[in-house]
Amino acid sequence: MYGYKIVNGKAVIDEKEQATMMRFIGYYLDGFSIEKSKEMSGINLAIGSLRHLLDNEAYFGTDFYPPIIDEALFNRIAIERASRTHGASRSRDPVQPVHKYFTFQKPAKLPDDPALAAELMYESIIVSSVAPIKKEQSTIAA
Repeated sequence: MYGYKIVNGKAVIDEKEQATMMRFIGYYLDGFSIEKSKEMSGINLAIGSLRHLLDNEAYFGTDFYPPIIDEALFNRIAIERASRTHGASRSRDPVQPVHKYFTFQKPAKLPDDPALAAELMYESIIVSSVAPIKKEQSTIAA
């Protein structure tokens, strides 16, 4: 993945690629097209790869990849992308902030009816940016 290199089986930030990537993102957020931002930053990726780079949540950190950008910057990019493609988009829904955690608190007793049990469990899912961690809850990174 652009911006990283693998060292001893672990992903580490490639500082040269990170700097180029941040220049590209800066130009893009300043209003330049993906093509012009590519040219000005000197990033050597195809346009489709650059679109994926702008949409890839892994850049603000996963279990394997350390964060290159924070979630706030990722959300700025998402809002900018949506504002530019709104007219051509198949969806008219506004961009929603990225939710990183789903928290589930299992009900004490489930009904015997599987459909009612599933409904009760589904209603127990909480979506948030930062999940509270309590003994009786499980937190799953999205």
